[in-house]
Amino acid sequence: MFDNNGYLDFDYIYNHTLTYTFITGGRGIGKTFGALKYVLDHNIKFIFMRRTQTQVDMIKNDDMNPFKALIDVLGDDYAVVTKRLNKNITSCYRARRDADGILQPAGKPIGYLLALSTVANIRGFDASDVDCMIYDEFIGEAHEHPIKEEGQRFLNCIETCSRNRELKGRPPMKVLMLSNSNMLANPLFIELKLVTECEHMLNKGQTLKNLPQRDLSIILLNTTPISVKKAQTSLYRLAGRDSSFSRMALDNEFTKEEMLDIKSLSLKEYKPVLSVGEK
Repeated sequence: MFDNNGYLDFDYIYNHTLTYTFITGGRGIGKTFGALKYVLDHNIKFIFMRRTQTQVDMIKNDDMNPFKALIDVLGDDYAVVTKRLNKNITSCYRARRDADGILQPAGKPIGYLLALSTVANIRGFDASDVDCMIYDEFIGEAHEHPIKEEGQRFLNCIETCSRNRELKGRPPMKVLMLSNSNMLANPLFIELKLVTECEHMLNKGQTLKNLPQRDLSIILLNTTPISVKKAQTSLYRLAGRDSSFSRMALDNEFTKEEMLDIKSLSLKEYKPVLSVGEK
């Protein structure tokens, strides 16, 4: 699951997981970088999605778009620039440098930037030629405002972008959902009833689980080769190896207060008054 440099190997991940794949892991281990590199290497038309329009507006800037890291490491063969189509849709293009050394869009769009919070406003958007969606940072951080009915919005987004492609004999759109391990009880895990499944994986130390009956895969990355190296850097020496930040960023440990302590009791003396997701 990791390449020779210790980063995530998306050649392996893309071909050994099912249609909908959740990947959570520490920071800086190659989740976003590897996913974007894979779709560019294989000329796969994509949607790159973030939770909010504010986040998408930020990465429209060429100096802050998610492809900048690829250009810095791999050179101009991975240069991508963006161009706003309308208020809610931004196109991505392969880029070439002009005589002044400025990257300019070349050819047809190779992908789109979307926000989950505003995707419902899209009308007439044809994504029938999109074969992969990368939903980056699908778990919001504690300080971020929640999105109303976030899980339902996500499912509606997939419906909008898929456009009955399977009814026309085409394979489903591959969906890669990437995030740091901020909250186990996040809106998508709750909506899809995956909290308990992930708890079982964490308890067993299981990294990859395929659920064929749901066409879904879960990858929970604990300590990775890159995380081991990062633990020796100044930031993590500052935070302390046993701090909650370090355990989240390096060990994929979900926020402690979000973990659910469960014990077995006879239900005969109890009356249920509330359910939260599958709990």
